[in-house]
Amino acid sequence: MCFAELLNRVGRLADANGTLPAERYAGLSASDTGRIISEVLGAMDVDAMARATLDGVCEPVDFLTPLPDANFYFGVDVQPGHLAAGLVAERPAGRLGIMRGLEERRAVLVVGPSGAGKSALMWEAAHALRHTVRWFRVRRAEASDMPAVRQLMRTFRASKDSPLGIVMDDVGRSGPETWGALVGEAMSEPGVVLLGSIREEDVALIAERARVAEVRAEPDDELAQRLWEELRGKGKTNRLGWREPWTSSKGLLLEYVHMLTQGRRMEAVLRDQVADRALDRERALELDILRCGAWAGTADAELDVSRLADVLGVPDHDVARALLRLVNEHLVRSPTAGVVAGLHRLRSEKLLQLTHETAPPTPTTSFAWTVAGVPAKDLEPLVAESVSEGHLEVPIVVKSLTCRLEQERDALALAAALRGLGTGRVRSGVDEWLAAPEVDALPRTQIGVAAVLGIGGADSGISGLIPDVQAAARRLSQIRGPRVGDPRHLLVETMSDEAVSAHIETAGASSMDEILASLVDVPISDAVQSALHDAPARLVDADLKRVASVLGSLSAIDRRVACRWAETLGQEDLLERIRKEVAWAGAVSFRQEDEMAVVCCDLWYVAPSMQDEANAAVVELCELLLSLCPAADAARSRAITASGGAAGAPELPLADKRIPRKNLPPPCVVQWNRRWQEQIARRVASPSYSDYLTRGKAILEALHPALERKRAF
Repeated sequence: MCFAELLNRVGRLADANGTLPAERYAGLSASDTGRIISEVLGAMDVDAMARATLDGVCEPVDFLTPLPDANFYFGVDVQPGHLAAGLVAERPAGRLGIMRGLEERRAVLVVGPSGAGKSALMWEAAHALRHTVRWFRVRRAEASDMPAVRQLMRTFRASKDSPLGIVMDDVGRSGPETWGALVGEAMSEPGVVLLGSIREEDVALIAERARVAEVRAEPDDELAQRLWEELRGKGKTNRLGWREPWTSSKGLLLEYVHMLTQGRRMEAVLRDQVADRALDRERALELDILRCGAWAGTADAELDVSRLADVLGVPDHDVARALLRLVNEHLVRSPTAGVVAGLHRLRSEKLLQLTHETAPPTPTTSFAWTVAGVPAKDLEPLVAESVSEGHLEVPIVVKSLTCRLEQERDALALAAALRGLGTGRVRSGVDEWLAAPEVDALPRTQIGVAAVLGIGGADSGISGLIPDVQAAARRLSQIRGPRVGDPRHLLVETMSDEAVSAHIETAGASSMDEILASLVDVPISDAVQSALHDAPARLVDADLKRVASVLGSLSAIDRRVACRWAETLGQEDLLERIRKEVAWAGAVSFRQEDEMAVVCCDLWYVAPSMQDEANAAVVELCELLLSLCPAADAARSRAITASGGAAGAPELPLADKRIPRKNLPPPCVVQWNRRWQEQIARRVASPSYSDYLTRGKAILEALHPALERKRAF
């Protein structure tokens, strides 16, 4: 064997010398010959040859024995046998990237977040090269095992024409130092290639990263469709299509499979990631940030990193370091500098559960941190989600909000908190209504009609209604009405009178409008009544439409207070501003009609090409009149020509309106009505667009015979 190896080396040198000038011919020296003989004799050491495999350091990869697994598509750690069983969906682009990397660098790492299919892609590439590369899998390896691995490489006489491959799955956990040592050994053996997989957050731990090609494990539409087809064929999913859940998952494989199967894979992966931090004292800050990020992620809210650092009592640079690992591990994301958000709502909900399985801190404590750490605008979705999903009791949520609002005089934060509690109240009210016997007695197709009537308060004003519909509408009106138990009322009552007054009295016109709009359908507390006693003088100089919006919102809460504000600001001055500031508006006047105070203002309609549609413009003017004149019971307006006559035909004017106040509520009331209607529609509608299309298809198929018979006549 020594002679054969020497002959082989001499032959290679002779081939190489054939293209070189004589003065550059290469040959074997005595020391070269001695070294080659020593290598061959060492490779013939049977004990050394078997040490790496007998000690369990590595083993040959078996691509022949199938490994059937009924739960494969629920999410498992992919093994070579799964490829033999035909379970792994092919990813040609990723596979070609790995093969190209092996050819160029001889070492490739497949990088991606947990659950992205790194192992599947790695084994798919190894399987594709099984006829040219002899693959060995590293099971465990430490520094003391490197001589055995080195001997294995030499024993199998790896060369460019007969390469030896070593595979190492999950390098970050198996040992990044070992991977670095393997890279060093492989680079000294021309015929050795390395293939590994690693989580995103562990890449920074690799010492030999510059010498290794990195390929990203990126799921695509083809993989998503293949997974759905396999699961559908095995009866493991009830989803009628793959595209809708794939879009909802935002391209995250863990969430996608969870949506299809409601399996345990996502929980298992996230549990491991949480456990890594729970068992390491130095990563406790990561766990606290993750708890807050999970609360925010369940509501699609964002955390302000600076605020969070103050809340947790740690320096900004410590938070930045911890956040970097969390982002790299795909547990949270940072859409912009200084902002933390959840990666996906499903992932955040699961993390919220897992990070609070052991206490302290309790969910109550971490929620208080989160309330203090989000910007004012994100209090609304955070609070709404927490209340409506029952994550915490309402008094606990209110207590956390009170702590922030007592410390910070921020009118926008108060408005957002009130809207969030109001949205939670809407959702709980919808749940209560849909569970009522009056609604249960209705066919599904009539629930929407009852909802519209109940929300608009028209449950008893229309004759000829089906009794069941009328009863359901009346029940919704009762549920929707002002309640002392409304969470918004509880917040205002819990806050100190001084804090309530400070928020309202220091609010600008815009934030004042938001606070008032958030108090629709809420019993007004004494503290709010006191804070609203005097109209803020700064409203006089505010934009006219903003003033109208503030007075309109106030009218929806307490019309008498709105009338007092209008008088304080100067009722005649406000109405005069309409003539001066609203294009084409005429003079404003008052009259009594049928014991109703009516405010009137006509609209000059002389240039249709330059003006809005007549009817819409007149209705908008009526809304402005009613808002700026809270004492009026109705508004009258006409579209008129330059001569003062009604625009349009004598018997058919373009726009002539007399609108009672109850028929033209301010925008804040309309917004809350829409929230009720949207929540009911979501609960009653099909659970998914795919389900909606399937039902529509079934209806068309049922109608088709009848339509064909009709056409025959």
